[in-house]
Amino acid sequence: METEIGKGTTFELYFPAIDSKPVPVEKSAGGISGGKERILFVDDEDAIVNLNRQRLERLGYEVTRFTDPLLKPWSFLVPILIKSTSSLRT
Repeated sequence: METEIGKGTTFELYFPAIDSKPVPVEKSAGGISGGKERILFVDDEDAIVNLNRQRLERLGYEVTRFTDPLLKPWSFLVPILIKSTSSLRT
């Protein structure tokens, strides 16, 4: 990861090479299927965040959006973790 003030952050991802052939995936007969998951969308441009939030919500996703890194985008995970761990109790 490289960060430069005023220019942004660059992430370099390295994936292992594999020798196996890809498994063919059948295309669905319908259009794009929607989701029921929650998505965290973070960008520093409000217009980009709003546009993509609308697109994702139309597909059925619940979108939490952030444009200000000082708002701690990861804080939205706390209720999920509390809910998950409380459901483990009997």
